Amino acid sequence: MSGIILIAGAVLVVLNLVILFSPLRLRVVISDQARIVTLRWLLVQGGRDFKEKTFILGVFGQTIIRKRSEKREKPKPKPSDDTDKKKRKKSRMRLADLWNEKDLAVKLILVLLRFLRDFISSIRWDRLKLHVDLATPDPALTGLLYGQMCAVKYSAECVFPQARIGVRPDFVEELPRLSGESIFSLRPASMVLPLVKAFFAVPKIRTVKFLIRRKRR
Repeated sequence: MSGIILIAGAVLVVLNLVILFSPLRLRVVISDQARIVTLRWLLVQGGRDFKEKTFILGVFGQTIIRKRSEKREKPKPKPSDDTDKKKRKKSRMRLADLWNEKDLAVKLILVLLRFLRDFISSIRWDRLKLHVDLATPDPALTGLLYGQMCAVKYSAECVFPQARIGVRPDFVEELPRLSGESIFSLRPASMVLPLVKAFFAVPKIRTVKFLIRRKRR
């Protein structure tokens, strides 16, 4: 019996490690044919094609659901004068309460900013492919911008060697065209420490008391 418990515990530990250290990958594709954003984790990926307005869900690299979304417009009821007065009164009360607890608000904002800083630093940029067909109505302006874009391109490739950036001047067209692919990844394990730091930094008792007072009013 103890051997079964040990095996089950070992399996749970391995699964937790796989979940924590398997990266979430965000892929963004922009071109004339498609504008797709997909999020992949382990064997499942989901995303949206903004050009065709479809939702995509796949498993093991195969698409199993591709559903086109339909936009439904609902008529908005016109608020009465009493409703407007209640909304204005409620918003004034919120601002007053927030001003009375300005120290708490500043503390929460600082905690949020630190968490966002740690979150952004945990994101890894895995791939960047970008191609720009540079075009303007004025060929002289196109040539000038092309020279500046080449300088930016070489600087970006020095900072990010994995980047593949292509710039081509087009003296016939009048509008630029852009196509590219970018992949970002984030491991859930890298967010454990920032979440713990944010949890202990938040003044929990003061926050709960403030929320209780707001709810009672």
